[in-house]
Amino acid sequence: MSETIGAALAGALREHGVQVAFGIPGTHNLGLYAHLPTSGIRHVTPRHEQGGGYAADGYARVSGKPGVLITTTGPGILNALTSLTQAWSDSSAVLAITPSLPDARPSRSTGFLHETRDQNGALTAMLGNVREVKSPAAARQAVREAFTDFASRRPRPWVIEVPLDRFDHSDDIPFVASGPDPIIPSPADADVDAAADLLAAARNAAVIVGGGSRSAATEVRRLVAALGVPVVSTANGRGVVDERGPLHLATSLHLASVQTWLRGCDVVLVLGSELGQSDTWTTDPVLAGSVIRVDLDAVQADMNSPAPSVFLHGRVSEVAARLTEALAGRRPFGSGASADSEGARDSEPPIMIACATEAAGMVAPWRPLLQGLRAALPPDAILATDNAMCVYYGAHVGFPVYQPGGYLYPTGLGTLGFALPAAIGALVAGDLSAAAVPRPVAVLSGDGGFQFTLQELATARSLGRALPIVVVENGGYGEIRDEMRERGDAPTGADAAGPDLVELARAYDCAGVRLPAASNDPAVARLVHSAVDVALTLDRPMIIVVREEGK
Repeated sequence: MSETIGAALAGALREHGVQVAFGIPGTHNLGLYAHLPTSGIRHVTPRHEQGGGYAADGYARVSGKPGVLITTTGPGILNALTSLTQAWSDSSAVLAITPSLPDARPSRSTGFLHETRDQNGALTAMLGNVREVKSPAAARQAVREAFTDFASRRPRPWVIEVPLDRFDHSDDIPFVASGPDPIIPSPADADVDAAADLLAAARNAAVIVGGGSRSAATEVRRLVAALGVPVVSTANGRGVVDERGPLHLATSLHLASVQTWLRGCDVVLVLGSELGQSDTWTTDPVLAGSVIRVDLDAVQADMNSPAPSVFLHGRVSEVAARLTEALAGRRPFGSGASADSEGARDSEPPIMIACATEAAGMVAPWRPLLQGLRAALPPDAILATDNAMCVYYGAHVGFPVYQPGGYLYPTGLGTLGFALPAAIGALVAGDLSAAAVPRPVAVLSGDGGFQFTLQELATARSLGRALPIVVVENGGYGEIRDEMRERGDAPTGADAAGPDLVELARAYDCAGVRLPAASNDPAVARLVHSAVDVALTLDRPMIIVVREEGK
């Protein structure tokens, strides 16, 4: 049966379980949009392709399924490239579909609409996984390859390009799938036993939980409960282990006290983390003893750490389950303690005290705000955050996360403007989940970063869902302003006062309120709690503006 490339793409997406696509229709991608209504795929229209990419990323992080983004040629896909590169940095499964210039174009530099020097080259250089397809069968094969890759390797974004004059090309050549089915690596029993022996014999062990553990919460919680040793989460690993546990150090891999303690541990188990500078805030190694690395990506075996005593190549979920079983016949350090319990230990390890003391000093300017936000949000809520002082100095150590997928943050690339569109993706994931009641979603951002994507308020409003958006105002780029002063320089270009966000919210048919207390004022905890309570009852977003202390 004859079908066009556009029809083949829509059909293949649906056959691979895609329920939603984020995208903006344009002159050059109408051959795909023509087939979306009959595919049964929901479409969400962002107000900018970068926002669409962040939304697809947020959807992937929360749902555990690949996010899909559709753009047009040239400026469309290039607008999305920052968000796709952020997804690459944070190992998110996002598939972007875009036209390329006509297959029949005689040459470059002809002035053709949306023409670029080398769109494919730019995408390949930044993302790696780019496929150009020129037939329906090739389109179906490319979708299959992308989803096979998502299922069997460290997730990275994919791009499928279609020459714009080929979208409506049709033929009746049958699609015959080629290439292997997903092959997921699995470590040998001897290596698992060796790791279990190291952990059982450890005098001072630790566990680091990274983003590669996001889909393995059940298995990781059982493992750390069996070990009973202190646990550190990276930003992307937050919520995998319930942070109310007495041995959880929160997202504190960047704290000096934690790094000093880690270097003194004789065994450290690293679950799905590259130990990158964006998490440690240093280029110095934070581990010195025996290291056990667990990762789906073999390249991570000795990334940013000494060569591992044992490298367990595979999914964290499988490896953690096998380690727990192997430890059952051994007596690991701390046996019988639980790192996933809300109870207290008779004797709190000194590292817990040191970490809490250092974190308290770091989070002080935003502590009341964060206390009010945490108290107002249900335990299963999702907080989408941005690169803002109130987040990396504040929420990282002052906002505990209880469930996997409960904290969305752009590490690695470190972009701005992530929080609001990522929250949109999380809301859509909730709408399409099997849960009777979708998880509540909230946003925490600074005023500088929020202005990068504030137009996505229109997209959020179109969903008809509650979305508390807490914006901390410090008049622009507070971190950069402080760094300039620390250098002895006069702050230049860091002041970027924005619009009246309450009035802006109303212009977008959203709600808005400005709280009459600064972020460190004890009264702001009650005020934030009350405002978020109201926001969660609405059918639209609500911006809650809080002035940063001293600003």
